[in-house]
Amino acid sequence: MIVCMTVGLIMMDRCNNVETYCAAQVFNSVGSASVDFTMIIFIADTSAPTKRAFWLGFVGSLQYHSLGIRPGGGI
Repeated sequence: MIVCMTVGLIMMDRCNNVETYCAAQVFNSVGSASVDFTMIIFIADTSAPTKRAFWLGFVGSLQYHSLGIRPGGGI
């Protein structure tokens, strides 16, 4: 997971053509999706059923916050 993201970031930094950049984006996206999936599985296994929706929503909202986008719209 983390290794795949790191390889993608290093490839993006060192790329000289579009093909390498596209391959780097694939590595980075696969790594990021793996981390997200692992977080969802961890939350589903460790949280109480009554609080699970809150925690899954909280983790999902962190992605929007890091981009500077509010879930209600606007920046």
